[in-house]
Amino acid sequence: VPQVIEHNGRSMLLFCCNTPRLSGPVSGKVGGVWIAPAQSVCGPYDIGRSRLIATQALYAGRLVRDREGRWNLLAFHMDRPDGQFEGGVSDPLPLVWNDVTGLPVLETPR
Repeated sequence: VPQVIEHNGRSMLLFCCNTPRLSGPVSGKVGGVWIAPAQSVCGPYDIGRSRLIATQALYAGRLVRDREGRWNLLAFHMDRPDGQFEGGVSDPLPLVWNDVTGLPVLETPR
């Protein structure tokens, strides 16, 4: 479920990949919603520099802006505590931008 966005002149690709489908250097790590830098909105996308934004408790994420222009992540909840599929949409999860990578991360609650 890809989404390409631009922020501050940088292009990036948001996508999902759960734990069983991870390969290469991330094999065995926890999957979820990922973000990768790109040279342009048309690519190429640097999947090797991808960063996990949210664990696989969420999937099919989308980056959206609120009325004030701040970026948030919306995603579907994967499973309830009893292991049954939930599928409900999350509340908006605020993002901040990493000054080094230029990629977003979930804002840490204060």
